[in-house]
Amino acid sequence: MNVIRLCIQFVYRYFFDVTSDVLVYIIAWATFRANGFGGNIDRIDPGDYISFEVTTIFILVIGTFFSLVFHVFTPEASWNPSSEMLPNTIEEDEESLVVQPITMPSSTAEPEDLSLRISMAWRDWVTEPQFYYISLIYTSSRLVANMANIFMPVFLQESANVNQELITIIPLVMSLSGVAASILLKVFRKCASKKASMVIAIMIGFFACSIASVRPLSTYAIYLIAILFGLSSSILIILSLAFTADLIGYCTESSAFVYGSMSFWDKLTNGLVVVVIQELTEVGCDGDNCEIYYKRIVSIGIAVPLLFCLLGVIIISSIKLGRTKKIRSKLSASDETITTVNESSPVSSDSSEFLIATDSKMGYGAITRL
Repeated sequence: MNVIRLCIQFVYRYFFDVTSDVLVYIIAWATFRANGFGGNIDRIDPGDYISFEVTTIFILVIGTFFSLVFHVFTPEASWNPSSEMLPNTIEEDEESLVVQPITMPSSTAEPEDLSLRISMAWRDWVTEPQFYYISLIYTSSRLVANMANIFMPVFLQESANVNQELITIIPLVMSLSGVAASILLKVFRKCASKKASMVIAIMIGFFACSIASVRPLSTYAIYLIAILFGLSSSILIILSLAFTADLIGYCTESSAFVYGSMSFWDKLTNGLVVVVIQELTEVGCDGDNCEIYYKRIVSIGIAVPLLFCLLGVIIISSIKLGRTKKIRSKLSASDETITTVNESSPVSSDSSEFLIATDSKMGYGAITRL
């Protein structure tokens, strides 16, 4: 139940994250339209610097305002670990106690779920294969979303040759599609598992990449690409965060290391990819003509992290997330202990229960009949 609640929180978190992106694009569109697109409606040029300055000022003012609202008006609840970790105390009267059958442990009994009591340190996560599988999925999902958001406007200007107004509208369409995906995902999850939903999102991304490789592109095709990329990237990010929550499980004492590590590799990978793509423009572009180059970036370039994401999902398809190597070893040790006790016990398996009559009195050495 806690994992489900956490997944719902991720959906709401991403919903407001994308909503903030939508606000940025609305401000940019309104600013460029008010300034007449720098006198050139067909392309973005240095004459549009005023529009970028105004957009930046608006974003800083709005962001600062809501940050102050959060820090001033958001109460911070105090947390008492002893009240949450200790079980409720149940006081019972001696007269209400009923003598129950005494059951000996048997070899068929399932061991206690030790995953609720086993802690994972950062050293344990470093040696855990599931940690790297989820890192691959999370980093690839972020790479798909960031590449689509970064290079889609460049693709529209260099490859699709659309006007400035459409360049400001298409990213807005992608963000709105992401908002719709975050809302509809809760309904969609009732019909499919998280892993199946991830595969569907990857297929949607592949379909968008295939459309982007076609030339020439109509306006309707460009809108379709934006919608598909928005749906795919949003679902991928939400589900990758849900996979991360499943991986952590109840080992929340080291969750900061898990999220921090994945965020670090995500930002490092995205930065390196963007730098490499920009450096390769000298090789991929024919002088100032980068039409084919950025078309390949949006089609083939985004398809590569989608493939890595699909590979990660295939790897974890038969794995129960959260059942780490440390937990499995503890459970195996518990199974061996129970088996040893059963084999060394003189009581046969047919006598695993002793029924004691309610009118019997138990002494130190014998059971006497009243």
